[in-house]
Amino acid sequence: MPLATTTMIPRLSRLWTACFGDSKAYTAYIFENLITPGHCVAREDHDTVSCMLFFEPFTLKGGGQPFKGAYIYGVATDPAYRGRGLSTHLLEEAHTLLQSAGYSLSVLVPASESLFDFYAQRGYVPFSDICRISPDDRDNEIAPRDVALTQARLQDLYDDRERFFSSSCAYVSWPPSYLEYTGKECAHFGGEVLRVIAGREEGYAVCYVSPDAVYIKEMMLSYALFDTAAASIRKRYGERRCIFNMPADFGAQYDRPVLPYSMVKWYDKSGCIRRTEAETPPYIAFTLD
Repeated sequence: MPLATTTMIPRLSRLWTACFGDSKAYTAYIFENLITPGHCVAREDHDTVSCMLFFEPFTLKGGGQPFKGAYIYGVATDPAYRGRGLSTHLLEEAHTLLQSAGYSLSVLVPASESLFDFYAQRGYVPFSDICRISPDDRDNEIAPRDVALTQARLQDLYDDRERFFSSSCAYVSWPPSYLEYTGKECAHFGGEVLRVIAGREEGYAVCYVSPDAVYIKEMMLSYALFDTAAASIRKRYGERRCIFNMPADFGAQYDRPVLPYSMVKWYDKSGCIRRTEAETPPYIAFTLD
């Protein structure tokens, strides 16, 4: 199988920058701190990486039996090699590799609306939606009362996170090592993980800072306290726009629209989780979207 090798890392890095437009600083950071050759499937043509993809292991929990899953990301083809079906072939090889290694499923997050159709033609079906909230000026009237924000380490919140999302019919449970990476990456680029204390309730918010906005990639807190917690976070970041990524059922609670977010491919169809309308919907966060 075409697993990458250590000597390919510089070429993989160059293809990442060329295809995704990330800064050299971010590309260098992710390759130094997250990406390993053993979690990369790639094809070389004449000393050029023509196509690549990466994966990270997780456990899919909820509804009984846990499943071994892989989050697939960074699917990219060199522009000079596009139109030849290389990414489709590489996905098929990755699925064979993962299935033989005992994985039951893979999940990915399409980067654009058109890619949902692309991956649907390759065996993926919708997995989770997301409710993306950007409070407007009217929300400034909400007083950030009785909310304390202190910095925390995301890996230390593993047990809290497991309890909070355990009611989902299916949720991606990241190992502490991946949570640690996520928290460190967040801090490295100016963000922070905040423990949120609102009255007798404790939760957290993972805040990524970018030049145009602050992205709260996950906030664990009851929906009844969202408004005051969001107001406190907005106050902390001053004039910056804050965008909150919330689970899909938040949309029903707050009458906000939900957007398609992730897709899943099951390798063992007999084990796939099927949700009912009464259950909390599937959930994944901390993807490289």
